[in-house]
Amino acid sequence: MSEKANDHATIKISKVVNDIFELRSSISSEDFIQTLPSVVCEALGVEICLIWKKSSPQRYLSICSFAGDVDEDYQETELDIMHPAISSILKKETFFLADISNIASVRLSDFQKITDRGWRSLLCATLKTSTDIFGMLEIFTTEMRYFEDWEIEVFKIFSQFACQAFREIKLINSKKAFRDLNQSMLNIMTTTSTKDDVFKLLLRGAMDSVGCPYGIVSCLNSVTGMLDVMHQDGYPKYISKLKLGEGISGTALIQEKSINVLDIESSKWNKAYVEGWEDTRSELAIPILIDNVPIRVGKEINKNGKKRIGVLNLESPKPSAFSEEDIERLEVMTRCAAIRLESIELNRKHAKLRGIERAINRSKDQDEFMEILAKGIHEILGFKWVNISFVNFERTIIKSEYVVGLSKRKAQEFKAEAKHSLESEDIQSCIVKNKKIEVPRLGDKRFDRSIFRKYGHEKLVRGYIPIIELLSSQVIGTIEVGYQREYVPYIYEQDIQILKNFVDDAARVLERSKSMLIDTITHECIAPIVSIRSNASFSQRHISQLSYDRLTLKYNDILTDCDLLLHQINQIEYAFGRQPRQKPKFMETVVFRDVVIKTVYPIISGLRFPSSNIQYNRSDSNRIVVYTDKALLNQVVYNIVINSIKYCEPDRSTFRLVLGVDEDAKTFTIKFQDWGIGINRKHQKYIFDQGFRSPEAKAKNINGSGLGLFISKKIMHQLGGDLRLFNGAKPTEFHLILPKILERVN
Repeated sequence: MSEKANDHATIKISKVVNDIFELRSSISSEDFIQTLPSVVCEALGVEICLIWKKSSPQRYLSICSFAGDVDEDYQETELDIMHPAISSILKKETFFLADISNIASVRLSDFQKITDRGWRSLLCATLKTSTDIFGMLEIFTTEMRYFEDWEIEVFKIFSQFACQAFREIKLINSKKAFRDLNQSMLNIMTTTSTKDDVFKLLLRGAMDSVGCPYGIVSCLNSVTGMLDVMHQDGYPKYISKLKLGEGISGTALIQEKSINVLDIESSKWNKAYVEGWEDTRSELAIPILIDNVPIRVGKEINKNGKKRIGVLNLESPKPSAFSEEDIERLEVMTRCAAIRLESIELNRKHAKLRGIERAINRSKDQDEFMEILAKGIHEILGFKWVNISFVNFERTIIKSEYVVGLSKRKAQEFKAEAKHSLESEDIQSCIVKNKKIEVPRLGDKRFDRSIFRKYGHEKLVRGYIPIIELLSSQVIGTIEVGYQREYVPYIYEQDIQILKNFVDDAARVLERSKSMLIDTITHECIAPIVSIRSNASFSQRHISQLSYDRLTLKYNDILTDCDLLLHQINQIEYAFGRQPRQKPKFMETVVFRDVVIKTVYPIISGLRFPSSNIQYNRSDSNRIVVYTDKALLNQVVYNIVINSIKYCEPDRSTFRLVLGVDEDAKTFTIKFQDWGIGINRKHQKYIFDQGFRSPEAKAKNINGSGLGLFISKKIMHQLGGDLRLFNGAKPTEFHLILPKILERVN
């Protein structure tokens, strides 16, 4: 080329650079990309100019702007960048063909479209940096043409400006996406108070972030393994109920990694896909996880666990709808949501456990106490398996007492089999001896293999927590918990610590309940001891005057009181795990004659009250005949009468007790009326609570433990009846209600 030609080319290039620079400075990057094809056509004198933009970093190029006669059909064209021909072009800076019609293999996917439109020559430049490919800048001519060097140089300059514009667009979009991501995370962390709120915001933020029309967010049920749909958007044809490991969502969660399906129809995921929207072409499933969760392995704490919470699933009718940037952004968002969900769940567990602790404090006996404890651990902490075992120090064994996770029949079988010597190497015995929390591995040799196989324990990951008495530091039992290994592969340290604190609180309640049981038994032993002494003393003083029948009656009374003492001893044995609870001994009883009158008169005479202070209709003596436990009912009557005497007016001569009988179709009611100090209306609802004593009683220095009415009501429930306060004013009136049946009542 001559010097003059060089100067001419330089002038043209300089003018193009100045013009393009001025244009670039005056409009936005997006507008520049839309305007550039027209500028290229004018500067180079070509008929067609196209800018192709990569829709996804992995798959397709589509036309984002053009100049010239480009019909709608060609505007919809997509080029597969994985195609060898396209891939080869993208590796080059520029690519030129003088006559497209002679080389059909260059663009197989759109060759026919190009030739049909009469396009003859092609000049193409790849829009790329060292790290990114943004697309292509192409020009076509309708006549065969060879471009001069300066024209190719100008074309390269155009492509450089286009590439710079795409870089700026990406940066702007990245900044906007970052701002949107920050706002979404801020909303999730600060404006949500329930799990439902978090799932709703996560789905909305994710769909807005990627411009996706369809979405579902699911939560893993750790007991059933089901992915419970929390929210969905986009009106699916139907929502399938998936299990962990099923479909693309379930697979992403069990593999604990995101799955981006570019094209459902042509990928390996076609068979795994479970249809939700009938026009879906691409799907993105992102597991909602917490990384680096502390877990217990053996006796040690390991920080390499992951916690599965759920799945975010997005679908689109477009192939390759989701980019790597989308995945990275949404993974950050789901982890933020996972942290907030875990925080809400932790607060829920603590609140629920406080409620269980209150229920345990109100429990009436060890059976109810342990039932509440086991049920609370199962329902609140989500453990599929709960086994509470206690040590019998007299027999030197540890035995299962309370089980959740088996049918009633299987639970009875398990409890009969799950007992081990404290000297054995069974895992339960080791926990008692070592006093350590432990999560044994699946193949641990300390498991009882017969129980392990029979009850499917190979499917569980289990942890053991010792129950330690705080005063003695002695292990009195263990709590064994377990998850379905397939759904929850670890015992998380957080749950271990929550459970340990719960168990420690339960141990304190257990100690306190034993102490209160001793108080209760002490209280309950007074009545039979007083009665035995009274009957024995009376018999001794009048033995020569007593008839055989009268003496037999006295001896029967003594035997009844002995039964009551034996019942209290059984309560002690039961509390310390040495004997099962003794059930009431039901027998045919003439209640008014053999219990009420028999109990009332010895008390009255022993306290030197005139017998005339007791009033009743003698025709009622033989009226009530039912099956009941005579000794326990005697205890109830004793407590009612003693309260009448303790809370009488200071002038003892005014003491009066009126007994009566009512009946209806189903019950007998024995009424006790006295004219003592009465019960304040605002305290009446508390009088059957354990340990309650009214301020009036305390002010008058009346001795008492607050146990009598609590124990009496509990006994009446055991007997199938009830004890109620009918009137708290004068006369104070209690009703002792018995079922009118001649059969055993449990």
